[in-house]
Amino acid sequence: MRHRKIRILLLCFLCVGALSGAKSLQFGWISVVEAPHARYFPPTLFEMIAAYGQTVEFSDHYEDLYKQRILQTEKKSFLEEKHRKIKQLDGVVPQIEMTPPSPPLSDETSFDVVWQQIDVAPSLAQAITASDATVIDYILALHNLDYLFVCSINYFDAFLRVRMVTYHRFHYEGVVLYDGLTLPEELSKLKGEVFLNSISSLSAQSLGLLHISNSIPGLALSADDREIAMYDRFLPLAEGMHDLSFTSQGFNPVEQEVFVQAGQIKTLALAMERISGPPLLVTSFTHTPEVTITQGPRGALPLIWPSQQTPFSLYGYQKGLLPTIRQYNSPLEHIELTLHPPWMHSAGAVARSQKSVYASFGRTLLLGATAIVLDALSRSLSTTTYWQPLVWGALGGVVLSSIETGAQLFAYYQKTKYSSQ
Repeated sequence: MRHRKIRILLLCFLCVGALSGAKSLQFGWISVVEAPHARYFPPTLFEMIAAYGQTVEFSDHYEDLYKQRILQTEKKSFLEEKHRKIKQLDGVVPQIEMTPPSPPLSDETSFDVVWQQIDVAPSLAQAITASDATVIDYILALHNLDYLFVCSINYFDAFLRVRMVTYHRFHYEGVVLYDGLTLPEELSKLKGEVFLNSISSLSAQSLGLLHISNSIPGLALSADDREIAMYDRFLPLAEGMHDLSFTSQGFNPVEQEVFVQAGQIKTLALAMERISGPPLLVTSFTHTPEVTITQGPRGALPLIWPSQQTPFSLYGYQKGLLPTIRQYNSPLEHIELTLHPPWMHSAGAVARSQKSVYASFGRTLLLGATAIVLDALSRSLSTTTYWQPLVWGALGGVVLSSIETGAQLFAYYQKTKYSSQ
């Protein structure tokens, strides 16, 4: 009987690591980097892969893992219940079926994917890089992981060796997604290849990448009339011909037909023309500041921009006055600037108002204390009424100071309210 109880307790302990949340899968990421200057590479790659991983739909690729997660969660609950009954029966083992029934798979067509970055000690990192099955099993069980991505960057003579290996709870040997050499100064060029191999394994699809080589602010796109996300200017697409539509505020939209081959990265230099708006006049009736407009003219006011391009930022500066920075997303015909002296700065005005509130409040407390002291002295030292005018005068001062404190407090509230907008 004792051995049977011990076996049940061991099963309970093994299932304590059962995956939390039966409707989600846990993905982990470990970075092992020898080269200090290459530490930026894995975090950027992790953000890209994790963002793409949130879009992966439920498929046969993860069905077994998903079923095992539910089964293990149910098994943990089953053993906990059995252990509770054994404790209640004071050592008498009830005749309960040891293997719980397999739970049915949910009818839901999607599930959550939870990603987490894991930091490990250098000794464990070395064992993980060497694909030590015991250490991998330990990491998977410790963090309740279904999948583990290991990105390692090690020195290899004058080169850097970049490897991406995945493990899951039923395959501790690991699957190598990428293994290549590069010069240290060319490490960033491998980002697309590692990303493509990783997401192809993650989604169990044959994907290609479209890389937008030039940076366009606020770029949004759709592929085959469907909005699609980019990951650091990389666009995952299935193999074949795609109708792409690119839009960005302040630019003329562009439509282009692109063929993407599975396992390949196609680079596209996107040419988008800015929308030319009406002429813009910038003036100021109070001062003559110097004005700088992004991707536009600069100089003293009045200033004319013959063909404005949105969005743009305007910066105005004049010595002895507070500078101003404004952002405009739509075309305008006229902008009038007003620069303020330093004493009108919102932070300074709030600070002065706060100081006035504290001073008024302190004065009110002081007058109140004075009135109390005078009243105590008049009652204890003399029976005459000579003290009464002083007491009443102190009380009047308390009332007037309280009214001033309320007014100062209201003014302080108004200034903090509008300065935060």
